[in-house]
Amino acid sequence: MKRTGIDPKKVFAALLAQAKLPEPTKEHRFHGERKWRFDFSWPRWKVALEVEGGVFGFTDPKTGQRRTGGAHGSITGIKRDIQKYNYAAAMGWLVIRCVPTTLATSETIAFVKAALERHGWTKPEPFIINPYDHEAPAP
Repeated sequence: MKRTGIDPKKVFAALLAQAKLPEPTKEHRFHGERKWRFDFSWPRWKVALEVEGGVFGFTDPKTGQRRTGGAHGSITGIKRDIQKYNYAAAMGWLVIRCVPTTLATSETIAFVKAALERHGWTKPEPFIINPYDHEAPAP
């Protein structure tokens, strides 16, 4: 999506708003001792969304060698992520994972909604003003 000039994070935020889901906290540090952060989270309901961008490899144009897409794509990075997700689960967090190309999709929004509902979130009732729900002024 980045190649088209569309920012998937902005589209994701718009889709959340359209679905009337709560706004997430970005880069929430969920562990008191470790520096782990979630890309997007809803701390009140212990739901998080991680965008797994580093799992994709690429061919280095200078050397022609195949490389991983960053620290998260290395064996060490994958082990760190597993530890992070295991700690999060042990602490009661429900972590949804996606890749950058699926962040701003209806499927990811549906997963977020289901996770929030599973952890106690309920969609607020619409506030409707009834024009007949008041006392008439005295003559």
